Amino acid sequence: MIGFMSDAGMVRPYDAPQLLFERIAPAKVPGGWRVVEDFEAPKRLNFTFEGNAFVRRGVPSIHGKLPAIGPIGGGRFLSSAGGARGLRGTGEATSPLISLPAKGGSMHLLAGVTGKGKNCVLAIMDESGTRLELPVPRLQWGLAPVKWEIEPTWAGRHVYLVISDADPEAAIFVDEVYLQSAD
Repeated sequence: MIGFMSDAGMVRPYDAPQLLFERIAPAKVPGGWRVVEDFEAPKRLNFTFEGNAFVRRGVPSIHGKLPAIGPIGGGRFLSSAGGARGLRGTGEATSPLISLPAKGGSMHLLAGVTGKGKNCVLAIMDESGTRLELPVPRLQWGLAPVKWEIEPTWAGRHVYLVISDADPEAAIFVDEVYLQSAD
């Protein structure tokens, strides 16, 4: 179960339960989309990790001494504040190779940066090391949809998703990475 604060509060009369509970369920994948990673498995992720920011698996919305983080798709996501050092941890998580659609398309994911986040980066990197940074929403303990239209020069390439946190006063969060082909 996961809980969210209801709309009841200081500016509205109380008319609903203070906490609304919902069953944790995997996000529904739209038809024709391919799941790259959803971070739901409680086992070790097939990512390469450096530093002490990331634990080696997805973490639940409420972890450590941090505020609840969300909305997330399902019950787990990747957090650079998931380790014992919390926000102070720094490091990088790199996905296994991802084959981008040959005719282009888009990559969809949930992402967010909290804190100062000056050195928190989400990037696509090809096998030669060429990098393209993706925009990451600056939120307080949340994630928002990010869509990358695969440019023709990137279509058909094999790439890595690189999630970096080099800021000891911030964290980056990622969840629900999908590919949608243009055809």
